Amino acid sequence: MDLYSRSINKITIIDIVGEVNIYNATNIKELVLKKVENGENKIIINLERVNYIDSSGIGTLISCNSILSQKKGALIIENVNESIKKIFKLTQLDSILNIASNEEDAINFFKKSYY
Repeated sequence: MDLYSRSINKITIIDIVGEVNIYNATNIKELVLKKVENGENKIIINLERVNYIDSSGIGTLISCNSILSQKKGALIIENVNESIKKIFKLTQLDSILNIASNEEDAINFFKKSYY
């Protein structure tokens, strides 16, 4: 798994490439914690290039969501493929996390809620 971070209008976007699993899921949380320490509390996680996520990855997303909520921010998950959407639906993660179809929708969420 590779992580890439970029910023648009004070919104941090983390692009994930590869599988999210027990061996690497903590890397996502560590990156989010670093961003929060730098005062960044509006984060989008882009799953467009993720083809697999296990329970550790799901737990990490929930943890990141909680961290950002405590910092008066938010986490948006974008570009979720159909197989991962099914997992989110089965685990009811789709009712806990903010999920956007694409980057434009994710950014608009922050524009409406935080600007």
